[in-house]
Amino acid sequence: IMEYAKKKGIDIGAVGIGVPGPLDAQTGVVKQPPKLKGWKDVPLGSIVQKEYGIPVWIENDANVCALAEKWMGSGRNIHNFIYILINEGIGAGVIINDELYQGTYDFVGEIGHFLCYEQGKFQYLEDIAGVDVLLYLANSQGLSVKSLEKMAELLQQDNQIAKSIVKKIATWIGSAIVNAIHMVGPQTVFIGGKMVVLGEPLIQPIREIVSHYLFGEQAVNIQFSSISSNAVPSGAGIYAIVHWLEKKSSEI
Repeated sequence: IMEYAKKKGIDIGAVGIGVPGPLDAQTGVVKQPPKLKGWKDVPLGSIVQKEYGIPVWIENDANVCALAEKWMGSGRNIHNFIYILINEGIGAGVIINDELYQGTYDFVGEIGHFLCYEQGKFQYLEDIAGVDVLLYLANSQGLSVKSLEKMAELLQQDNQIAKSIVKKIATWIGSAIVNAIHMVGPQTVFIGGKMVVLGEPLIQPIREIVSHYLFGEQAVNIQFSSISSNAVPSGAGIYAIVHWLEKKSSEI
């Protein structure tokens, strides 16, 4: 991006980075994301700022996805929503009254660490429903699947093993979404990340779980993100722009 901007004569004033948590957005340090092996207390903000000599802001990847959906996607006219990012890890960005809710300790929206009771013990949601887990389950049941795209092909072919695995994953995700809805009270839940390529076989069981177990009369819409493939870089850019403008206005 920097090389492209340089060739085009574009002046870049700041950099935004979306990265899995836990992290310290104030210091720009990535703590120790469970699914990013070898990353521990990495001063990512300082590293990038030193390299390019411009301000750098980092934020949780699910949070910047929520910002992107709010500014550029289907969330523009929705005041309260949750954005669920499903990759190897699972996270959520929460928009309340049109603003990103960040809480006190940068741990808001860690839906991937909702506790689930599976195989006789408590486990985190992302450890039983992440992309890596889905592919592991597929291969352990003889499907020889190396990518979600291949899994999507099997679903289109009505492969019953693939459908069963995806339904199991979707059931866990759906139950977590029900819990999140009960806490936040959103109008919509957007689903983004790598797993959206699975399409209806993923989202339909989620909708069924939500419809069946949601308490009270809540018309909460469950839909795929309209900008899923570009949500992280777009949201990170928005995050940087907002903070850059705040910084400049404080200097006036």
